[in-house]
Amino acid sequence: MKANGRTYSVTKTDMKHFLERHSMNHWNGSWAPGKTSQTFFYQGMTIQRLDTNILNGLKQNASKLPSSGFKQFNYTYNNITYVIGVNGTTKRVTQIYPKKTYVNPY
Repeated sequence: MKANGRTYSVTKTDMKHFLERHSMNHWNGSWAPGKTSQTFFYQGMTIQRLDTNILNGLKQNASKLPSSGFKQFNYTYNNITYVIGVNGTTKRVTQIYPKKTYVNPY
């Protein structure tokens, strides 16, 4: 994924984490740390849609992308706001999750 003249990647491990943590179809039962709310993607979220949201989020926030360290920013699509986390040192997207949940795990 290219944004602001830099290339960013999403590893298979990171995508697996996004799905196991935030997709009810793949959820591994883990909860957000501390008092942070656990959130879930809407039912039917696909890997392709996640990829598109990440790419568009990177492009929309190109001026905020770090050259080193870690930075989070928001991206909104279809009235759903996602938090996207980027490691500028490794040029990896290591987080994407909705700010609020769209399904109930129970």
